[in-house]
Amino acid sequence: MVDSPMYERLMRLVAAIESASALDASDNEHNTIVCGLNEANNVTHHMRSYQGFTGETGDQIDVWTDTTMKQSRESRKTTTPRWSTTSRRGAP
Repeated sequence: MVDSPMYERLMRLVAAIESASALDASDNEHNTIVCGLNEANNVTHHMRSYQGFTGETGDQIDVWTDTTMKQSRESRKTTTPRWSTTSRRGAP
């Protein structure tokens, strides 16, 4: 093992780079989740628009789809990538 302050700094940099690459994977997962929520919302909206039922059944389907779409929108708002909630050491 090398005993040097510069070597220690280099090793901290390498560790930080490895951590950053894990965040990239998290960002891709986040994008996949948001796309899935958008698709769920679109499919539910389509179902609500074209479900074809009338009367009490149609009203209940409308209520269910409205609730589902609201939950999807709320989930999308609260789903944020982990990197956006962390701060760098020493950053203002």
